[in-house]
Amino acid sequence: MVAEPPIFTPIPTPTVIPSPTTVPPLELPNVPVPEGGQMYLLTPMQAEVVGWAREADEEINHFGDFNIFAGNFEGQQHVGAMQFDLTTIPVGSPILYADLTMTGLADEWLGSDGTWSVELLAEWMDRDWPTRNFHWLNRPDSALAALDPVMSAGELAVGRAHHLEEVAFMGMEFPLDDQRFDVL
Repeated sequence: MVAEPPIFTPIPTPTVIPSPTTVPPLELPNVPVPEGGQMYLLTPMQAEVVGWAREADEEINHFGDFNIFAGNFEGQQHVGAMQFDLTTIPVGSPILYADLTMTGLADEWLGSDGTWSVELLAEWMDRDWPTRNFHWLNRPDSALAALDPVMSAGELAVGRAHHLEEVAFMGMEFPLDDQRFDVL
């Protein structure tokens, strides 16, 4: 007779599951739409148009990452970038109001003394967008305009929405020639 080995039933160990960061619902600004006008809500819908690039990185960029890392970390400068598709907006439409809402996702690497800014990128940056690396994104001539205000660490807190309302575009006509708009 052969003895059967004992059967052990594993006892589950409790594991703490981190709770997700609660992001407040998006509050659209109360801007009246002119009679006969249209309001467009644009979000980057494809992962490959959102991401970041790091100085001295072996990778060209990290587009395809819905997270945007920007600032200095472990001695390396990071820039975040995203591209918006404006093809739904009729050519020649005047822009009366624009708002970019940014919400902090995580703060484990957020320093207390940093500042962050947003720039609209020049049209030529659209060409070969997937191959744009830190060098291209960080060039002085890649920026078309800087948006105000510069943001502090507190304004990028987890779950806090920060609105960059840009009145500088009033009277401009969009979309631009290639019907894309890039933000750095």
